[in-house]
Amino acid sequence: MTKALKHSWVLFRNVLIVFFILEIVFAIIYNYKDNKVYDDTIDLKIEAKIHDGMSDDEIRDMYHEFVDLEMQWKPYIHYAHKAYQGKYNTIDANGRRKTSQFVNRTARDTINISCFGGSTMYGFGSADSTTIPSLLSKELSRRYSELNFKVVNYGIYGLNRRQEDIILDNEIIKGSIPDIVIFLDGVNEVLSAHQNGDTGIPTNSFNRNLEFNSAKTYKKKFLLFLRSSYTNRFIKYVKKKLRSPSTTINTDSLSLKIAENYRFFAMSSKYYEDTHNIRVFNFIQPTMFSKESLSSYEKKLDPKQLNLRAIYKNTYVYLKKDSILNNLASYSDISTVFDNTKTSVFTDFCHTTEKGNEIIAKQISTDIEGAIISIMKDPID
Repeated sequence: MTKALKHSWVLFRNVLIVFFILEIVFAIIYNYKDNKVYDDTIDLKIEAKIHDGMSDDEIRDMYHEFVDLEMQWKPYIHYAHKAYQGKYNTIDANGRRKTSQFVNRTARDTINISCFGGSTMYGFGSADSTTIPSLLSKELSRRYSELNFKVVNYGIYGLNRRQEDIILDNEIIKGSIPDIVIFLDGVNEVLSAHQNGDTGIPTNSFNRNLEFNSAKTYKKKFLLFLRSSYTNRFIKYVKKKLRSPSTTINTDSLSLKIAENYRFFAMSSKYYEDTHNIRVFNFIQPTMFSKESLSSYEKKLDPKQLNLRAIYKNTYVYLKKDSILNNLASYSDISTVFDNTKTSVFTDFCHTTEKGNEIIAKQISTDIEGAIISIMKDPID
């Protein structure tokens, strides 16, 4: 019995040693690979000159700042940005990215605008001053010199519409009620549904599922460690290579469900309008899949994930065909806003360049013009 226990212990010890050696080796390999891939994508952007007015070093520094950003746990919405102070990214203690404000000292009234969305609204690939909210603030200030605008960027990486509604509800509860709310969505609705196989679920929820109750048992802790290990990542890679590729892609039913789910939240905007007199605007954001003419750089970005591309295309088709959605005054499909733009406006399949942000901001400023005029006729208390 003692001999058997000794052999078992030796075997267990050796397995652990091999595992930790593999973990160290794969950690070195994957960290090097991930950093190289990220740096290579930055070099492609530099070579394609998609960021006007920035030197090569400035572009590299800006993208490396995005890697440094961290999240923190946030009830109901899963996570939010931690405070951060960089040269290109500034996030305050409330997790809001800095937005350029343009003050007209002779103006009597200020219109408060809250901007919600995922990483595109946050401004991945842009400095503080060239995000969509900052450029919207600049454009509105130019158009309406008799008004001041306070624009707040609530964009958070990976957020979908359900989470954005929760943030808005929390702000209203605290008494912070904006005059105009802008939702820019579409990408994460599709991405989260693709990840989870269902709609209305936050992105990366599978990670939260792994973590749940992990403090209760050592078994759960150990499984969580194994599943998050670099060795497990390598095993998944091998399995994927050995697995026969699927020849049929059926995305139709999921795309329809995504469109219907989005319609529900767009329709719920009327509650904010009726209850709090908030003018709400729901914008469907453009992706590279919805742009008519791709630049040579954008053509290189076309991802190999055929299934994901199909879901985006199908979902946007269903949105365009949805008569209920298209009859909502609060709804605006700006997915084709880049159709007449042949230059590069995407940094990847969904994030936009400074030029792309400017085009979107100008389109949004045009679409909310009626609401601004209405507010001007009905002075703010």
